[in-house]
Amino acid sequence: MRSARGLALVAVLWIVAALSVVAAGVSHSVRQEIRAVSNARQAAVGEAQGQAAIFLVLQDLATQVQKPVRLATLPATWHGVEMAVRVQPLDGLIDLNNAPPGLLALLFQHGGELDRPRAEALAQAAVRYRSTLDGRNRSVGFESPEDLLQVEGIDYNLYAKLAALVTADLRGSGRVNVLAAAPDVLAVLAGGDHAKAAALAARREDGGAGGAGLDTTALPGEFVDLRSVGPRYHLQARVPLSGGAWLLVSRTVDFGAARHGVPWRVLHGDYRFEPASH
Repeated sequence: MRSARGLALVAVLWIVAALSVVAAGVSHSVRQEIRAVSNARQAAVGEAQGQAAIFLVLQDLATQVQKPVRLATLPATWHGVEMAVRVQPLDGLIDLNNAPPGLLALLFQHGGELDRPRAEALAQAAVRYRSTLDGRNRSVGFESPEDLLQVEGIDYNLYAKLAALVTADLRGSGRVNVLAAAPDVLAVLAGGDHAKAAALAARREDGGAGGAGLDTTALPGEFVDLRSVGPRYHLQARVPLSGGAWLLVSRTVDFGAARHGVPWRVLHGDYRFEPASH
């Protein structure tokens, strides 16, 4: 009788233990789902707020005869949310379709943190990719930064380091407009010297709108320019989220391709989270 009772007690204990494991698993799953729903909601609301801030800035830019030729950050407020919107002429980024191999090698080496031989090899691979001919005997080229993932030897980790430094929406000289380049792009041009890039950015902010007197001799002259060459811009709104995180909402626009009465055309856009510790 005692043996039967002992077995029954063991069975009960096993059942309780099993139910505890199931309950813990369900609780963990529910917490994950709640977190996912919360993140999705924050992303949806944040993207709407960021897009509104960008459109407010675009409305202001549309009234200006002379569009910005340099990197600028402008304030915008939407429904009580204060945001900073970075306005960047697109030629402040590295042009994947027209940048010479030497500039691409600098990008992979100092933007992608690769050794020089591998960086130069990837630069040649990128040139081969963009020069591939399609069925109409035209170069395929890069249609978006994501196309870097089609280049042999480039994985997602490397792409993630380069995505904010490049564009595929220019048809210019392949040079970088130093007045419009962000510090990370200046660092690539400066051979990975972030201190030199920061000093150049500081001198740029102290100079005139046209960049007169800006000393760029520390940068490779064949890769840089001091003129803006087109009507395309990259705008990024920095949207505050709960917990100190941020949502970076971006739109690439063309003021030279107005449609349906709107003085600009949105080419594409995206968003990404930036953690509070950044």
